[in-house]
Amino acid sequence: MPARRVITFEQLAYVLIGVASVLLHLYLLGSRALHHDETLHAEYSWRLYQGHGYTHDPLLHGPFLYYWTALIYLLFGASDTTARLSAALFGMVAVMLPVLIRRELGRPAALLASSYLLISPVFLYVGRFIRHDIFAVTFELLAVIALVRYVRSERSFWHYVFAAALGLMLTTMETFYLFVLILGVYVVVVLLWEIAPKLLWWLGGYAVIAGLALKVVPLWAGAIPLVTESQALDVRHQPDNQ
Repeated sequence: MPARRVITFEQLAYVLIGVASVLLHLYLLGSRALHHDETLHAEYSWRLYQGHGYTHDPLLHGPFLYYWTALIYLLFGASDTTARLSAALFGMVAVMLPVLIRRELGRPAALLASSYLLISPVFLYVGRFIRHDIFAVTFELLAVIALVRYVRSERSFWHYVFAAALGLMLTTMETFYLFVLILGVYVVVVLLWEIAPKLLWWLGGYAVIAGLALKVVPLWAGAIPLVTESQALDVRHQPDNQ
């Protein structure tokens, strides 16, 4: 007889987290009126769904939200609930993403991360709100996870996942550039630490000096006109002794 498969505490915990995430993200999803930003995103998604096309406007960020929400309209109909469903689905996915990195992050830490994403009021609010934030955060998390998994396993699959996450992030929001900058600096620091740690210390020292200079020099330079002007006022207000 085949051995019975025993469900571990970790597996049961993730199942409960997943079920709770679905319930929290869907409960009374369309009960409240749409926020101003939500009305814009729902409206332009509806226009795309109706066949009126899409025209990029930097004010409304990238196109991913509108195409994804239009697909949700196509599958489930157009309503306040389905408009927010496009964001809620990504919120559910984001809660479960730490499971992909549990070996690298540590099983207790990964479980704690999923639990935190589940109970965080801010994350739950954003995960039920049809704006670009939840899509951007999900793609960012996926990109970081894919990068770590690729470095650890060197499987090309994670290379493609990383590239896809960055590409989708680019089509979502302009914060893509800040994310790439932050991630790029981290990668460069790690590489320098592995290849040339002394050079990294020198660069760190120069960075500290440059930061102090940028902070102190403008204050010092700005104080010179104030001192000069103060001296001029003193001269003008001196009594005439002649």
